[in-house]
Amino acid sequence: MIQFITDIGSMLGSWLHAGFWLVAIFGVLAIVGAIVKKKSDEDSKIRDLEGLKTLSKKTCVVRSVSHDRRGGTRAQNGKPIAVVRFDGDVMATERSNLALLVNEIIFNKDRISKLIVVVTSPGGAVPHYGHAFAELERVRKAGIELDVCVDTVAASGGYLMSLPANKIIAAPFAYVGSIGVVAQVLNYHDLLKRIGVNPLLFTAGQFKRTVTSTGEVTDEGKAHFQGQLDRIHHAFGALVAKYRTGVDIERVTTGEHWSAQESVELGLNLVDEIATSSEYLFSANGNRDLITLSIKKDPKSKLLSLMSAGIDMVIDKVAARLSSNGVTN
Repeated sequence: MIQFITDIGSMLGSWLHAGFWLVAIFGVLAIVGAIVKKKSDEDSKIRDLEGLKTLSKKTCVVRSVSHDRRGGTRAQNGKPIAVVRFDGDVMATERSNLALLVNEIIFNKDRISKLIVVVTSPGGAVPHYGHAFAELERVRKAGIELDVCVDTVAASGGYLMSLPANKIIAAPFAYVGSIGVVAQVLNYHDLLKRIGVNPLLFTAGQFKRTVTSTGEVTDEGKAHFQGQLDRIHHAFGALVAKYRTGVDIERVTTGEHWSAQESVELGLNLVDEIATSSEYLFSANGNRDLITLSIKKDPKSKLLSLMSAGIDMVIDKVAARLSSNGVTN
């Protein structure tokens, strides 16, 4: 009986200890939230950042002063160079942020000398990277000089979005090219039929669905699907021909990729200069200020991350204490 009362007391002590930590954590989060909200409110009033007139309070601007005027009072030599980074995944999820930053660049075209975009992407969905391409094409159409830097890969959709650049700079072993289109579908129609499942597909329109995972695939459907891929491939090649003058379209649109150094040695004209982005930006920063633009992270997501980490810590402490009292699952 005495041991039971002792165990109960120990458990209550553990829970009170955990409760104290919960109250402390949520108190700290409340204070952090108030600070973040105040900072957000202040940011919303700021529209002139580092010499740029920003359209959105989400835009973050950081200036890197040119090397030749650091430590002195020498005036800037010409307008600054804007820098944007794009890290692409299969669905090009950063394209919306890219669109916002392109708006800022075009709005400030009289305040900058050019834009450098550092692209990293193996490619992905056609419409998504088509959107990214269209956003960078807006920069070109606005009369702003555009350079693209590639450190590791700008292939397929990643290369597509880089095409509007006046100049493409790539590290020696960065992959470029892969100018092609691919689609793969696992079809289970025959397997389902064998086990007694009859997949039914209802469409209105002869080619509404041609190749699916469960429907029957006809020769006519496969031919139509292949035709769609061929048309996309042709459009991709046409853009390469438009922006990369002197390129041999038949040679570079085979779907192959090359290292940047190899593409130069073979005379493919897929890149204009061999250099890493750090090297190129360092050189550009010699006599021009660099203005790096990015999108601020949502303060709410930061708070959620803090809350999650705090709760995990409390759970770990409670579990450890209960385990030490002999209470286990």
